[in-house]
This record gives sequence, structure tokens and C-alpha cells, in this order.
Amino acid sequence: MPRFFFHLEHGLESIRDDEGVLADDAETAVTQASKAFAEMREAGELPSANEEWMLVVRDEQHNELSRIVIQ
Repeated sequence: MPRFFFHLEHGLESIRDDEGVLADDAETAVTQASKAFAEMREAGELPSANEEWMLVVRDEQHNELSRIVIQ
């Protein structure tokens, strides 16, 4: 099962995912990461929901697969 990594970016601020998650495919992994991001925001671990963040999805070879705007 492949491993996917999800880095969060907001301007110059970055939160790197050094562990990643195992998932059947990138789509499943993105769904899991989006839920985790929402939980982090609700727990106050991220700035205001009014600020736009970018979820950067990478594979095990660090190839960028997707950039998703999260508000």
C-alpha cells in the first residue's frame, strides 16, 4: 500500500507531514487528510477559518500529486 504525505502551506508558514498515511490511492488519502485538517482547525491548532491554506499532496518519491485550497 503506498504512503502519501500532506503538507500544509499558508503564505510563508508550512506544516510538514513527515509520517504520511498509508492508503489505497491518492483520492482516499486526500479524503482522510481533509478530515484531519478540519479536526486540527476545530481544536485550535491552526489559525482562523477565514485564512486560506493549501494542502499539498505528495507521494513516497516526494512528487507533488495535488494542491487543494482549504478554507
